Order: sequence, then C-alpha cells, then structure tokens
Amino acid sequence: MTADAPLTRRLSPACRRWSGRTIPLEAAEPAEVDAVEIIRYCPAVSSTPAARWGRYLQRQGLDSAAAYNFTRPPSFPGPMRRLLPKKPIRAISQLTDSANFAISPTAKDSEDNPGNGMTPRVRACCVAALLVYAVRSTAQVGVESPPVSPNVGYAPAATTGQQSGMAVSPFASTPFAAPPVTGNSENEKPDSQEKQELVEQAKLPTIDESVTELSKKLTVTLLDDNFKLTVGGAITADFFFNSARPVAPGTPYYLTPGPVSGIRQNTFDASARQTALFALITGPKIGDFETGAQVRANLYSNPIIADQYGLLPLQAFGYLKNGDWRFAAGLQPDIFNPLNPTVLPFTVLIATGNTGLIRSQARIERFIHPSDESQVTFTLGVSEPIPTLVDDEFRISEDNGWPNVEGRAGLALGPLVGEGQDARRPFEIGISGVIGQIRTTVPAQTQVVASVWGLGSDLRWAITNRFGVQGEVYVGQTLGTYGGGILQDINSVTFRGVHSAGGWCEVYCYLCPDKLHSHIGYGIDDPLDRDLALGQRLRNEAYFANLIWDVTQAFRVGGEVTYRKTAYTMLRNNDGVGFQFQVQWKF
Repeated sequence: MTADAPLTRRLSPACRRWSGRTIPLEAAEPAEVDAVEIIRYCPAVSSTPAARWGRYLQRQGLDSAAAYNFTRPPSFPGPMRRLLPKKPIRAISQLTDSANFAISPTAKDSEDNPGNGMTPRVRACCVAALLVYAVRSTAQVGVESPPVSPNVGYAPAATTGQQSGMAVSPFASTPFAAPPVTGNSENEKPDSQEKQELVEQAKLPTIDESVTELSKKLTVTLLDDNFKLTVGGAITADFFFNSARPVAPGTPYYLTPGPVSGIRQNTFDASARQTALFALITGPKIGDFETGAQVRANLYSNPIIADQYGLLPLQAFGYLKNGDWRFAAGLQPDIFNPLNPTVLPFTVLIATGNTGLIRSQARIERFIHPSDESQVTFTLGVSEPIPTLVDDEFRISEDNGWPNVEGRAGLALGPLVGEGQDARRPFEIGISGVIGQIRTTVPAQTQVVASVWGLGSDLRWAITNRFGVQGEVYVGQTLGTYGGGILQDINSVTFRGVHSAGGWCEVYCYLCPDKLHSHIGYGIDDPLDRDLALGQRLRNEAYFANLIWDVTQAFRVGGEVTYRKTAYTMLRNNDGVGFQFQVQWKF
C-alpha cells in the first residue's frame, strides 16, 4: 500500500467511467487484518482480464497478489469484501488517502491518465462514509454493539424485553453499509427497485413475528423494579334452568320450602357474576425465601345471596416461601378441609357437605420430603371467627375475643405433576381441625357463647392419567361460617351451637386428554335435628353430573345437571332438577 502518493487523485478517471463495473478493493498488511466488512461503493465485476488488471496494478505501484486478497460473500453477489486494518486510528489516514482504489483497467484512458483527481462530490462522500465506519470500528474494540435493523433500528432491551445485543430482524447483520459513491444516478442503486421491494416485503412477516413474540413477554413495571405483576381473569356467563326455586338466584345453595299445591316455582337465571380478575405479584428474595402476593375478586355482591352485581374479594394475601417453609397472611382459603369439587356453580357444594370457605388469617406451613416422591405438610394458622353482623332485630353475632385456630396434616405421594401453584402429586390425604368461639348478644336481654369445633378429612387420588376420585367428610359444631350445618351456626331461638356432619365425593374421567372431561358426585349436609328450631333446615343433599369441554386453554363450555333435595322442620320439603350451561373465556 502506498501512502505517499494518494490513489484518489490518480484513479478518478477510471472511477467515473467504470463505476458501474469496478471492484472496491483495499489491501493491508497481514498483521493489521482484523475483520471483513461489506463495501457498497459500486457493484463488483469478475470479468476483468487478469493480464490487463495485473499491468494496471503494477503501474500504480501495488502488489497484484496482495490486491486479490479478498473473498466473495455467498449471500451478497454484488458487493465485494475487503480486509480492514486492525488499528482504527491508523486505518483512517490510510483509507482516506487511498479511498476506493479498484478500477476496471479495460478503459484505455484510465491507464494513460492516472493523475486526474476525484471530483469533490465523490471525495466528500468517500471521506464521510469512512469516518462513520471508523467511529463504529473504534466502538467495537471495547464493546460489542447491537446490530442495526434496516428499518426498525435498535431494540432497547429495557423496553421491549429482548436481551441486549439481539437484533429485531434477522436482516440486521451489517453494522454499517456505506452508500454507493458513483457519478451515475442509475448506478447509485446497489440493487434494482424490484429487488428492494421484495426484500422489504420479506422483512414484514419477520418483524411481525418479532413484535408478536415481544408482546408475549411484556411485563408491567411497578414503582419498585424488584416487583413484577401478572394480571389475568375469566369472563364467565352462566344460564340456569331450575324446576324448584333455589336460594339464591344463580347461586344454588339449597332450595326454598316447598310451595302449596298448584304454585309454580320453576325459574330461569342468567348471570356473569362468576367473572373474576386476579393479580399475581412476585417480589424480591429475602434470604432464601421467595416473596409474592395474590389478589382475586369476582362480580358477586355482599351478601352473596343477593341477586346483585358488586365486587367480592376472594383472595388478598402475601407470602414468603422456600422449599421447607411457607408463611402467608391475608384473605385466603381455610386450612380446614381445603378441597373443592369440580362443579360449575360458584357454590361448589357449600351447604351440601363441602366445608372450608375464605377468611382473613395468618398461617405457617412446614414441608418435609422423606423422598423425591413424597411430601408431608403441616399447616397451622389463626383466623377470624366470624364477621361482626347486626341483623334486623339488632342481634349481634361476633367473635368472643379470640381467634379461631386451624390446623392440618397432609401426606402426598407420587411424582410432582404440573408447575407453580398447579403442581400436584397423584395421591394426597389429609386430616384437619378447627376450634374457636362466637358470641351472640341480644341487647338488654341475653348473651350466649357457642363453641366452634370441627374435624375433617380430605382425599384426592388420581388413579390413572384419566381417572380419579376426591372427597371430604366432616363433623363439628357451629360451623355455619365454614359452610357446614347448611350455613346455620346456632339455634335461632336458644343461640346454642348447631352440631352437624356431612361430606361429598366425586368421580372424574377425562374422555379426551386435556379436552373433554366429566365429573359425577354427591354431597350431603345433615345438622342434628334436636339442635334446630322450627323453620330451620334439617338436611340438604345434591347429586350432580357435568360434561366440560376445554376447546382451547382460554375457552371452554360446559353443562351440568343437578338433582337437589332440601328438608325443613315444620315446613314443606322441596326437591327439583336444575340444569346449568356455562361459557368461559380466560385471559
């Protein structure tokens, strides 16, 4: 390479005449070679006679063997590649002096007039392009810069969720592409207009896929960057046909007393109150404990038996957990008898043998793993006995100054199936209990304290991948706030606690894995007759069978048939058939 006689002044005639057919080529010493870049100053041509090309290079004082030290890129048939100097600062002076030396020697005037200079326009374009490249090369010495997409540019990792240095488009492979430097406007285009349009059309599906993929990974940023929020929910529409009037409309706990002969009681209800929203919050680690919180609510009002829309909190608690311990506090499901049957109504057989609702509580859980396929769980917690209520007769129902105490011991066997909160072992059995007190006060008349206690057992067994059983049983006193005793805590006259017993069982079968499944079961709740006053509910039982089709992970439809029977003291018993159709869309 000769730096004392700049080639830009000697090669300009050939550049002007043969710019559409020339090869941009630069030779450097082997020690200075570092990278290969694509140069687009003018298209390449490989038809130049070797003999005339060699004589031309010799007249310019260059080594013809070194000048041919380049490779043709397989994916770019037009532009050639040249070897770049390793030292960027030195490269600037060398490249600006020699610029684009590589002209086709087929023109006689270019051989005979080597002293003519480049036009100012061409020289300016070359110098500007090389300066831009040199700055970029300098930056690449210390830090690897992300590639540039031809259309959409950089993809900031902080805002799009991509990793730093990842290109938005696979076409973004060239850190810098210099503009064509020629005197002919027709030859300034590196490719034809049609090829450019085809390239642009090919980019659109790829960019579209990139945007779609990014949208799946978007995360809501909170005030504290250490927390992440996931939001979801389900839109649920229910349609109920009942031959006997349920309590309550669209929420069948039990049936009203039987009517006098000739009085119609069939009903129809449509509701979207099971529509729910939830939020999952993941926080930073505290030691080896993971932190998080959950919030869930639906469109039921309070009280639930009112046929009105509102906002009913179902869960609102925070937790710390690791592989051995879990601490949680807030509004969460009861520890006592934690299972629920797979049915379509919101009531999940509450008041029909299923005990265990939701309440504010604090709990501690201890996990012991005797082996990889077994786990023993001990849970202990304190909870609110009863919300303070004042009825129309100014009777006050409240706690007696102490929390309820709940506990459970469970044994789970088999390999862990599922992920996160849905992870389960095929077999699990547990025994649970609750103790506490509630107080009923009639101002200026009487005050009665009723003991709360309950003993329950739950079982869940996935016998095969498609078939399984589950259920619960319980016995206790004053368990109305836990869903027992057909929602009756006390005798309506003496205010003494009502003893009751009950349970439910379910058999399920997946007819088509992950798509079509059916659940058949029975539940009964039976308070002790002598503990009840006139007009209170004696017994409530129900048979159910449903068929649920999970069309996709986000959309499902289902139907359920129920036969329910409710008995009263001194009032007419009632029974009837109900059908529920449900459509649900999860998001």
